[in-house]
Amino acid sequence: LHRLTADRHNLWAAFDWLSAAHAAEECLRLAVVCGPWHAQGHIPQGWEWFSDALALAGPEPTATKGRALVWAAEFAIAVGAFADASALGQEAVSLWRALGDPRGQAAALHVLAEAEGMQEHPDAAVGLFEEELTIRRGLGEPLGLSIVLLTLSGALYDQGDRTRTIALAEEARTLVRQTGNRRWTGLTDWFWGKLAADERQYLEAARRFGDGLRALCE
Repeated sequence: LHRLTADRHNLWAAFDWLSAAHAAEECLRLAVVCGPWHAQGHIPQGWEWFSDALALAGPEPTATKGRALVWAAEFAIAVGAFADASALGQEAVSLWRALGDPRGQAAALHVLAEAEGMQEHPDAAVGLFEEELTIRRGLGEPLGLSIVLLTLSGALYDQGDRTRTIALAEEARTLVRQTGNRRWTGLTDWFWGKLAADERQYLEAARRFGDGLRALCE
């Protein structure tokens, strides 16, 4: 990420040159590989890159376009363009289904669920997370599975379904510890702190919040 930031002017010039040349596939590829970098603090520009790249793209359902659609939906959420995020997410789901790629489909369902949740469509969000969960269970990827378990438990929490919330959050906690991922370990601990606080178990909540904070700061 530091190397990309140091070379940012060349990256911007390269993207502008490719865009002016209507090199659609190359624009998409450059936008996709720079997606994580833009997400670290270049949100408006990331949104602009993906919007421009997708405007050049043809109708062919390629994997590069599918990844770009998912990234574009993420950036749309980040800039508050929630309706655009839903439209991009729906297009991504359709594209990955056409390609028969379950991993891509799961990623598209996840971002579409997030977009629906931001627009206060809780039933739609839960249904999409449930569909993603079914796919994730067949992929054998503990981190991806733990993430959807936690996000779905959060959506169910908002709906007041405490029984399923706790069951899924328990499964998420077990899985995420196996992965060693600090960010999602921290977020899982934070969620459990929230659940404990709801039960007025304040010492347990404080312990969970502290564990989560330490994991996220390391």
